[in-house]
Amino acid sequence: MDLGTAGNYVILAKSGISTTGTTLITGNIGVSPIAAIGLTGFGLTMDVSNTFSTSALVTGKVYASDYAVPTPATMTTAVSDMQTAYTTANGLAPDVTELGAGNIGGMTLAPGIYKWGTGLTIPTDVTLSGSSNDVWIFQIAQTLDISSATKVILSGGAQAKNIFWIVAGQTTLGTTSVFNGNILDQTNIALQTGAVLNGRALAQTAVTLDANTITNTESKKECEGFLNAEKKAFDDGQKTAKNLFDDGQKTAKNLFDDGQKDEKNIFNDGQKDEKNIFELTNPTSADKEVFDVAQKTAKNTFDVAQKTAKNTFDVTQKTAKNTFDVTQNTAKLAFAAQQKTDAEKCKTLS
Repeated sequence: MDLGTAGNYVILAKSGISTTGTTLITGNIGVSPIAAIGLTGFGLTMDVSNTFSTSALVTGKVYASDYAVPTPATMTTAVSDMQTAYTTANGLAPDVTELGAGNIGGMTLAPGIYKWGTGLTIPTDVTLSGSSNDVWIFQIAQTLDISSATKVILSGGAQAKNIFWIVAGQTTLGTTSVFNGNILDQTNIALQTGAVLNGRALAQTAVTLDANTITNTESKKECEGFLNAEKKAFDDGQKTAKNLFDDGQKTAKNLFDDGQKDEKNIFNDGQKDEKNIFELTNPTSADKEVFDVAQKTAKNTFDVAQKTAKNTFDVTQKTAKNTFDVTQNTAKLAFAAQQKTDAEKCKTLS
């Protein structure tokens, strides 16, 4: 089951993620199209790159659609991938339909695709039994509810990363419940007090948390893939920013040069007109000498003013370029340091 870039997030939501209490999240979280205002309760600290923030509650990065480039485009793609994964998984032909009339408490389920035209409840522990490569997909037309202190148990090597809960209505994980798998919900995902999720919460509306523990099921391959995609997006963003800056400076220079050229033409035309008028007065040789000196002085003054203006413009452009280069280099160094830290985390995964 391919989550695309949505798999890079342990929590992804379109309209917000909120938390109360001491929530502990391992993995990246993000919101889009809502801005960072949709992230509440996390006490966010913006990174120097402005492309992500951090939180004491999150071992990972926090992203929002209004952060610096390339984050907006990255988040848009992730949300699109989330919706595509939901639609694809929900359209797969089921192996089993309407099992337990929507109540699977106490059952042991083999790998496969299960479908319900109703909601699904888990009032008592349910076991998913299979190998490490087996996949479970649960297609649920209404709500998904697991009762308080109830568990989704994995046996035989089954892995949470291979379990997908495709839910049209709200998903509710009861207090202190333990849930395994990736939840792709068309609406809201609500984790009640103390609930534990080993997997992902990918919601097309919001995710609400209350002193929960959420752990990513990310593999080493997925982690490294995310780093590569993140680096490409960062490099592309810096290249785009540089092209825009260079184009801006080139445009400013062309406008300045054209302006100076126009000023010079107007000045020369003015001097020419003055001389023609002067000649009509039948000036003496002495008058001509005085006039020529005055015109020469005016021209020298004009040329000095233009040269001074050009020097000032060149210094301004050079200063702007130096500032831009320092900003880009600072962001690049910070990004490289963060990637090095993240790469070490990837090495710990299997």
